[in-house]
Amino acid sequence: MAMEEFRCLNCGSNEYVINEEKGGKKCIYCLTEYQDAETDYEVKSIAEKIDLDAFNDARKLCETRLSEAPKNATLHWMMFQIKNSIKFVIDPATKERKPTFRSESFTRDSVFNDENLKKAIELATPENKKRYENWAKLIESIRLEICDKISQRDNYDVFISFKSTRKVVEQNGSKTEEIEVDTRDRQIARDVYNFLTKEGYRVFFSDVALGKDKTKAGELYEPTIFAALASCRAMVVIGTKEEYVNYGWVKDEWSRYFYFMGIQGGIDSRLKKKPGTVFYVFDREVPRGLPNELASLQGIDYDRREEFFDTLLYALSSKIGHGANRAGIERIELGKVVGKKAKTANVDSLGTVELGSGNAAPRQQKAIEGNLAVKKFGLNKVRKVDSSIENELKTINILINSKRFSVALSKLDDILAEGDNGEAYLYKILCSIEAKNVEEFIDNSSKFTDFELFEKALDVSDAETASRLIDMFVNGFEECFNDLEYEAASNYFKQLIKYDTNQRGEVISIMKQKIIDLISQGAVEEDIISLIGAFLLSVDPNDVDLYISECLNF
Repeated sequence: MAMEEFRCLNCGSNEYVINEEKGGKKCIYCLTEYQDAETDYEVKSIAEKIDLDAFNDARKLCETRLSEAPKNATLHWMMFQIKNSIKFVIDPATKERKPTFRSESFTRDSVFNDENLKKAIELATPENKKRYENWAKLIESIRLEICDKISQRDNYDVFISFKSTRKVVEQNGSKTEEIEVDTRDRQIARDVYNFLTKEGYRVFFSDVALGKDKTKAGELYEPTIFAALASCRAMVVIGTKEEYVNYGWVKDEWSRYFYFMGIQGGIDSRLKKKPGTVFYVFDREVPRGLPNELASLQGIDYDRREEFFDTLLYALSSKIGHGANRAGIERIELGKVVGKKAKTANVDSLGTVELGSGNAAPRQQKAIEGNLAVKKFGLNKVRKVDSSIENELKTINILINSKRFSVALSKLDDILAEGDNGEAYLYKILCSIEAKNVEEFIDNSSKFTDFELFEKALDVSDAETASRLIDMFVNGFEECFNDLEYEAASNYFKQLIKYDTNQRGEVISIMKQKIIDLISQGAVEEDIISLIGAFLLSVDPNDVDLYISECLNF
């Protein structure tokens, strides 16, 4: 295998093998074959500029070459990539080159409507035509997921980029095995995530957002990664070794952020990042051979633990401001709560919503400022489902069970474009965390964050579908406690107490008991504060102090 004086014009790879049978070279990733005369200097230069994110320069060159060779399929394929800022990178999970995105312009329309893509497929050789069609299908499925993620995304403050695992050789008797273990960078990233989250920042940390034990191919992460990169206001790059920051997706993440910092205007102007919002973290010594972008930064030494977190917090706050408490809960100093145990707090002060009818139940007390807002739901707006929609929903159920979530989401969007449908929203909730059924959703309930989707589903559902949703979310609420995901449990609680259901009293009782148990176990103060803040939304405003006293057994 060689890596010099070669650039694949289809996927951008510079690695090839010699084709012994036909002569010339073959890309090791997409298997495109080349004779030496076919890879002229200017076309290779376009591919190199795409690989360097220099899309404007690549476009000028490509436009010139297309005017000279309008029937060159490769040039049309390159122009398709350039217009949509698509770059192929190595997916460490599959060792294949997969598409990633540096623009939101492609989200406006299906890629199959792109004139350059149409020309590339029309003019290509049979082998390249099949490649272009397969890549186009993959890019379109990713585009659909990105559109959905962007429409419902969390607006992150900070994105943490790091390499999570490394390979080590382990001797097991007479066998030698290669296994993956956590890197030092992952441990540091976890500490940074915990610290910044407690400071009120909304942090994208892949172990939480994507799950630590990743089994999906890399391209399936792209919608979530792109949406997080698009929304975040700062990036922390963890790099204890040069090879870690240059590794696959890690390099792609920070290089995209730098690319966004250089955006001047136009359709992607909302992706633009403020200068100086990348922060590089090392451990003891700065590795040699860092890329110029990171080497030019003032690094922060994690080893100087007594100063590290203060330095990082100061650097972040000076660029993007201080973190805000996401739940809007006033901090309660547990050690300063004083009072006498008197009576059981009234937990029925919050107005509720009757499911299946959309009628708001009367409040038992007037809400005060700071109480959870009560949404009034209209009469059931579920349309009568015809047989074609029922059949389509059955197909979607099969797709979800086979984990073909992108295709399922596309079909769900088509159904919902015609009118509201409670079952379609239920399926969309499953797809949002890539759960193939209700049981899998419950097991992974802490990953769900789009509670507006949950409310919309209840708003349009009939009584039966609404009951299924509530049962699923009550079980998910309990599972969050089993997984020690207390912030997620708080979020579920806030939603469930809005509705007049048979389980409402049970949910409140569970929450109260969990808080008492955690206090007695000496749990982390911030976790207890978050849970209490959520619980107080269900407490009679006049009984808040009494409840805290009772809960803490003062």
